[in-house]
Amino acid sequence: MGDHVPSRRRRRFVSRWAFAAMSSTAPGIDLDRFRADQEAAADPTWTPFNR
Repeated sequence: MGDHVPSRRRRRFVSRWAFAAMSSTAPGIDLDRFRADQEAAADPTWTPFNR
């Protein structure tokens, strides 16, 4: 029989310092492409096939 061990709770709050440290290695974002993706997601007629 296995032991029952409580799962570790994930922290909900992330400090500004921790966020900056995690984000320092994130890839850059192409803002024009990001905006186009947002606009496409808001368009009810959009499908991945009409890009």
